[in-house]
Amino acid sequence: FHFENIRSMIPIMVEQTNRTIEKMLQNTEKTINLQKEMSYLTLTIVASSAFGENFETIANAREIVCQAFIEGLDAIVSRTLCLIDQIPF
Repeated sequence: FHFENIRSMIPIMVEQTNRTIEKMLQNTEKTINLQKEMSYLTLTIVASSAFGENFETIANAREIVCQAFIEGLDAIVSRTLCLIDQIPF
């Protein structure tokens, strides 16, 4: 990433972060799944920066992509832990 490209993403990052904070503050549930919320935030920023669109413009896209991201991350963690068990010490 070039510095100028990242600098141009700052307004998107700030706007999406503020939206996420407001959404979490309005949450009436006692617990918040931070992994899910941070995944949403990251994916929203990436989509907005790369494609010029928010996930909100596509029905259920945010949830679908975020769930796939979380499942992929869980698979990576699981496989990594299995590999660590195979290392002779």
